[in-house]
This record gives sequence, structure tokens and C-alpha cells, in this order.
Amino acid sequence: MNANAPAPRHAGPRPARVVALTGASGFIGRFCAPVLAEQGRRLVLLHRAATPGQAASIAGTRVVEIGDLSLTAREPGETLIEALHGCDALVHLAGRAHRAISDEAEALTLYRAHNTAPTLALARAAAEAGVRQMIFASTSYVHGHLTQPGQPFSSDSPLAPTGAYALSKADAEEGLRRLAPELGLAVSIVRPAVVHGPNPTANIRALMGAVRRGLPLPFASIDNCRSFLGLENLTSFIAHALDNPPPAGMVAAWTLADAQTPSTPDFVRLLGAAMGRKPRLVPCPPALLRRALTMAGRGGMAESLIDSFEIDMNPVLARSGWTPPLSLAEGLRRMAMAGD
Repeated sequence: MNANAPAPRHAGPRPARVVALTGASGFIGRFCAPVLAEQGRRLVLLHRAATPGQAASIAGTRVVEIGDLSLTAREPGETLIEALHGCDALVHLAGRAHRAISDEAEALTLYRAHNTAPTLALARAAAEAGVRQMIFASTSYVHGHLTQPGQPFSSDSPLAPTGAYALSKADAEEGLRRLAPELGLAVSIVRPAVVHGPNPTANIRALMGAVRRGLPLPFASIDNCRSFLGLENLTSFIAHALDNPPPAGMVAAWTLADAQTPSTPDFVRLLGAAMGRKPRLVPCPPALLRRALTMAGRGGMAESLIDSFEIDMNPVLARSGWTPPLSLAEGLRRMAMAGD
């Protein structure tokens, strides 16, 4: 399915009632799984190794041990097919997050083994098991890592990934586009911006700690645009996509963000307001800050703080029938309350 076309409402398989989920123990999955269950879906959690009590807190949920997906994908056999029997849909959230690896070729091999190959193996197994629908969590970085003023990314933007992580996700997307017609699988690809929510990871967690301790933050002179996506909004879209799949054999891709696109200092101010703290923003020439972070081996942090990464949500709002339930400020407030 072309992302330029409207998403058919209920034109594909019927809304999923039994949903298989990978990555339920991860940052997104820990929030998403109970929400989907509360909406009346029965979940089958596909775990590397099942442990007692994993599904105890979610009524009607069962856990299936499938082993390491990067290994299972090499020789799928019957393991994945059996795990997916009786499911209406598969939500694939598991994968290797972006981590610094010095050798780019080695990194790409590793990320493809954890992100690309398992995604395609799961798609094949799902179709063999009679699953009609798949949702794949990609990343908005498949479009690139920065935007120019007035040129935001959107669901319509071409794939132009840089870095091993984004390349592995883009490879998985392209593989799904090839497989979906052959398998008759309805595929929805979600490409979230940087996700914020309870128990955040990486830079947002570090920013929260700095604001809480009253540390000076040299971001006051930065003039950029950064898109984020609340965990509640991402989960809401996944639920919406489960109820509104594309036609069988088609792919719909959605690049997602909150409606608001603040600058870095404005994001820190919103974060401070959510925490009931006034952040200590101090001026520093962005070029000097970038140089200092790069010399300290934190070039990726410099990029995420100083450069723009803006997502235009208009195609999603116009075609999907979905709107984000929470504003950025409300999402940050809930994140801060969860951490208290």
C-alpha cells in the first residue's frame, strides 16, 4: 500500500482479538502489553526464555518461549509457527536498540541479525500459522538523522537511513514490502520519533536527572526543532492499527510524533514544568557545545541536542483516522509522575 493513499477503514482483515507480541519486556512493550489487554485482546507474549510470573499481571495472557530471535531466524523450523498458531495479529516490538559499535561493518552485520532477519522470519512464520496481520516497529531514523528548516520528514518521505541501526530497520521495511504480497499479510509499519514515557531511557532520563539536581544545562542558545512521541500516543496508534489494517498483501507505513515540535531548550522547559522544577538553562554557542561533545566521544548526543529532527504529522492525521490522545506536555507530566 502506498503511504500516499488513505488507509482503508476495515478494508482488510477483521480487528485482531488474539495478538502475539514480541518485546513485551522492553521499554515500549512493558507499557503497550497491558493496555492492549485492557482493551479486550488476548495476548501471546513471545519471549526469549519464559520465566514464572511473566504474564501474571495481565489477565488472559500466556507466554511462549521462542529462544533468541537472532538465532531462531536462521533456522525457523516449527518454533515460530507453533507459537503463532491461533493468533490474529503479530506486533513485533523486539529488536536491538542503537548502541555505539566502533566498526561500522561489524555493527551492520549485528543489527541485521537482530533487527532485519528476525522481522522477515516472523512474517513468514506468521503467514504459515494463519496470522493475517503484522505490525512492525521501525524507526523514524529510516528517513535520516536530521532535517533542514521547513523540510520535515513525514510518512511520505523516502528512506535514506544512515548508521547501522537505521539501515537494519530500513532493510526490514523493504523486506516486508517484498514479502507482504507473496504472503497475503496485511502489514503496518510504525516509525516512532524518540519515545518518552514512564522509566525513560538514554538522553531523556539523563535530562530528567540533570533538571532534578539543578545542574546547569548549556542549551539556551540552541535554536532547532525536535520531534518526540509519547509512549501513550504510540500505544494508541498501535491499537488503532490493529483495528484498521490495510488490505491483505499490502503495506502501510506511518511516521509518528507528538503534535508539538519544540526546540531543545523548550523541551527542557516543558520537562522542568512536568517535574515541578525550573531548569538551569545557560547560553553556550552551539558550535562550541558540538565541538566539546564530539571531542568527548558524544557526537550522537551533540546531534540529538543541536540539530533539528522534525516530523510532519499531517499525512497521518489526514489518512489514518487517528489523532494523538495526549499533548507533549501532558505526556511529559505523566512520565514525571510515574517516576516520583
